[in-house]
Amino acid sequence: RSTFDPDVQNVMFRLQDEEKSIAFHLEKDREKVGAWLGAYLGYPVTLRHDPERGFHDDPGLAGPVIIAANTAKELQGWFPALDFDNLRRRIRPGVEMGGSLGFWEERLYSHPGFVIQFTVGKVLITGVKPADRNESFERDPATGEVTPGFLETFMLKRKEKLPAFVPSERFDHYYKLGVRTRLTFHEEGKQIRLGNRVGILERKVDAPGKE
Repeated sequence: RSTFDPDVQNVMFRLQDEEKSIAFHLEKDREKVGAWLGAYLGYPVTLRHDPERGFHDDPGLAGPVIIAANTAKELQGWFPALDFDNLRRRIRPGVEMGGSLGFWEERLYSHPGFVIQFTVGKVLITGVKPADRNESFERDPATGEVTPGFLETFMLKRKEKLPAFVPSERFDHYYKLGVRTRLTFHEEGKQIRLGNRVGILERKVDAPGKE
């Protein structure tokens, strides 16, 4: 578990289920943070910071992963033993859309070679493709333990429940959820806020260099 104040660059770490915590400065104590985490995890850890580009699973698609809030509720039907908060924390969306049906986010991408442009408030976003999920998706967000059968059940249900309008070419496998997006430099400094409306603008040829 961890908490931090981004303004003063201090972070407090504690081991789960323990009361004692230890403080570090995120800039001055980078080596100490790595050593503390490495001693707990059992392998070398390095703390890095890239304030401009960040560290993304897909560097070319550094926009927020977007998903409908009710998508997690749909997943509850697939995993009745898991509660809503557990599933939501596994998904870890960058932007969560309320007031829409489950899997509504599937409308925010198109066939290969095409993209969907849409707005969230005043921010222009390009929806490119469904987001691949990594191994953390099948792990309990509190304990890190793998949920037995999660991956197999998810892929089976995802294929079975995929909306008819979704381009099947986007699914070389079914371990995907949410929408990968792209932002242009024109959107730098703009903010997405709670209550912003989502508006779909157009489907267009994918040409990132001309956006």
